[in-house]
Amino acid sequence: MNYWRIIPQVVLGVVVAAMLSVSSAQATTYFVKGATGNDTNSGTKPSKPLKTIGAALNKAVSGDTIKVAAGQYIGPIIIAKNNVSLLGGWNATFSVQSPSSYPARISAAEFVTEALAFGNTLNSLLDGFFIDGNQLYGYHGITVGSLGSARISRNIISSCGNGIVAYGHAILEANVVQGSNIDGVIVRSPDSSKRTIIANNYVHSNGRWGIWVVGYANGSDLMNNIVVNNLVGVSVGYTVQQTGLYNNTIMNNMDGGVLFAGQSPLDCKNNNIAFNGSYGIRNDGSSSVLGDNNNFHGHTNDYVNLVALPFDISVDPLVDSGFNLGINSLCVDAGVDLSEVSTYLQRDFNGDPRTITLGGDGLFDLGAQEQ
Repeated sequence: MNYWRIIPQVVLGVVVAAMLSVSSAQATTYFVKGATGNDTNSGTKPSKPLKTIGAALNKAVSGDTIKVAAGQYIGPIIIAKNNVSLLGGWNATFSVQSPSSYPARISAAEFVTEALAFGNTLNSLLDGFFIDGNQLYGYHGITVGSLGSARISRNIISSCGNGIVAYGHAILEANVVQGSNIDGVIVRSPDSSKRTIIANNYVHSNGRWGIWVVGYANGSDLMNNIVVNNLVGVSVGYTVQQTGLYNNTIMNNMDGGVLFAGQSPLDCKNNNIAFNGSYGIRNDGSSSVLGDNNNFHGHTNDYVNLVALPFDISVDPLVDSGFNLGINSLCVDAGVDLSEVSTYLQRDFNGDPRTITLGGDGLFDLGAQEQ
């Protein structure tokens, strides 16, 4: 599976431009290189980089960018500035960003509660890092402050107590969250003015929930995610606005696929939910599960405390080891067009266009990946 996929690169060009509220003439780029940098340098030239990310963050102001070369960096890293872009995975001359080729790794020091934290800051970006935390209860890879907002894109978060914990507003896109002792992703945002976006992430092999939307969190949309090999794939509880669950692949989770305990509806469309132990979807909430055109298959009970949704099917999805649909899968062309719901849904997990383009059939496939 390609961890550094096309879609975030396509999206990020637009995102970064939108996030920078100052002109390029005013903005500064700082360079960090752990191996040979020096924190007494200005850090504004690739040939004179800083040594630590903290030194660059101390210098940065709104609109600035920090480029981090391959190397090992010790957390906690605290982002306390608005509108700062922290970009990892650069080569030694800072001419190429390729996180797989030039890994920049942030590891939490022993007994540090998070490897990287966004404070109550607005509109900052984290892209292209390996994040390693501590696997103790209550210890996290990345956190977002309750009054803050952040965009977290194209990172690999491994071996934490919890992978990502968003107490504030967040856009989480194209990350890999794996091997957490407790939960992969936790969303608790109370911000009623913005929906939390969880899109194109690969969330696997976490000890309890893969993705948990909880704690009176406001509206969240989960789109094009692959959520596999956790205890439960997706858990939604105590939400006060509708949660959207669109075109996700949720498979091979030990106990169940989707556990809903929300106070506002769950809108469930175009998902491929299969082989998740005792249940595909379970409604323990005080509200209803809405939607249509999903595949629920291979559970002890596909539905618990609710009936099948309109136009749902139950078939073996015939996926390969990367959860791609086989050419003969009945999940191909079994969905509905959701391109108006979000621009994220105009492409699939891999960044390939959904078949709504000229020459396409106008029907989405079920799950995160278009066949």
